Amino acid sequence: MISLPFQAFLLVAQHGSITYAAQRLALSQPTITNYIRQIEQRYGIELFYRQGKGLVISKEGQHILPHLLLLQQQATQVEFMLRDYKKMQGGCLRVGATGPYYIMEKVHAFQARYPAVEVCYLQKNSVDILNAVRNYELEIGTSSLLIQDDAMRCKVLAQDQLFFVCHTRHPLARKTAVSLNDLVKHDFLVREQGSMTRHIVLDSLQQHDVKLASLIEVGSREAIHWALRHNMGCSLLPQREIPPFPDVRTIPLLDVSLPVHEYVYFLKERQETAVIQAFVDTLELTAP
Repeated sequence: MISLPFQAFLLVAQHGSITYAAQRLALSQPTITNYIRQIEQRYGIELFYRQGKGLVISKEGQHILPHLLLLQQQATQVEFMLRDYKKMQGGCLRVGATGPYYIMEKVHAFQARYPAVEVCYLQKNSVDILNAVRNYELEIGTSSLLIQDDAMRCKVLAQDQLFFVCHTRHPLARKTAVSLNDLVKHDFLVREQGSMTRHIVLDSLQQHDVKLASLIEVGSREAIHWALRHNMGCSLLPQREIPPFPDVRTIPLLDVSLPVHEYVYFLKERQETAVIQAFVDTLELTAP
């Protein structure tokens, strides 16, 4: 916004009336006069010539007037833009996730409700996503990691269950349910260090005193999907992350429930931001 002294000058220059400027700015006439004198005294110029009860704009005032008018127009445009952002008629939402399985339907619902907002999607590991939220590079981040961070707000995005997954030619493919002990003699595909799915699986195996004969570490979901399709081993995957391939079998676990969660993170200090509020509201509207 243009400062009040220059707003006062603009109104008086455009309408030739201190009274009008005072009414528009909800100020007293002496205050308007004082503002104009402040500019004149600060820069050693005359903005108006006093002729009786009237005011005539000086040459210096005539020279700066069009520049101030342009600044006023630009300030008005900025204010309109800010109002549009608040009304979700513009702006950008940057969302990061470790995978698309839980967040993309929420992003789609947000886009349908606020088509004027540009949405950018980033996919990285949990550490990178959470750091990007902390560094203001993302408005929203999702992860299966549950962390304690006083600077962050956390909400549950989704809950899922782990299922046994294998190729249709795998020795366990014909079973209607699989126990953890059934996994002992088979090549088992597991995610890399830092994966929450890996942590849940290995922790559960340890709790049930199940020791696998062959553990194959695979560095991504996509690589596990490829290995499953080529019958290179079996695995335990969240239901929404199981690839919809006809040669891959999904079998429930026997006598054990292994839940996994996906969480949404955003900075507490940014939670009043219109675009973050709108996205969180959309999550609540589309919650399963």
